[in-house]
Amino acid sequence: MELNGVQSFSSAPQTVWDALHNPSALQTAASVADVKWSDSAVTATVTLPSIAGPFAGTRTVQGQVSENTPPSHMKITLNRGPVNATATIDLAAEGTGTKLTYSVNAAVSGPMGPMVETMGKPLIEGQLKQFFEKLAQSM
Repeated sequence: MELNGVQSFSSAPQTVWDALHNPSALQTAASVADVKWSDSAVTATVTLPSIAGPFAGTRTVQGQVSENTPPSHMKITLNRGPVNATATIDLAAEGTGTKLTYSVNAAVSGPMGPMVETMGKPLIEGQLKQFFEKLAQSM
């Protein structure tokens, strides 16, 4: 499953980068709590709504930060059970603001794989779009 999107921010790239690493900004934009960043990993506790079916509930996930070029690029990989995913975020100056481009490539193996691809993809796309829009509004 591939997901791609773009979000414009009125703030400079460094401000957007800082917000992406700020636990309170992330909690405001989504149900993300207890975020811990290091140079090599990010750990976050997320709450998924009941519409997420068997994935609903509070989960703690850890991704490896495989590329990190502040304040313009990061790549996070998640390999947990049946989920293998890579998310890339790029920030570029756009006038006095920032253009954020994201790309997610995810594979879910096992019996849930086809359902996530067909039914889950629109839900995940909507949640990502909503997250970046809320983050932009909070700045």
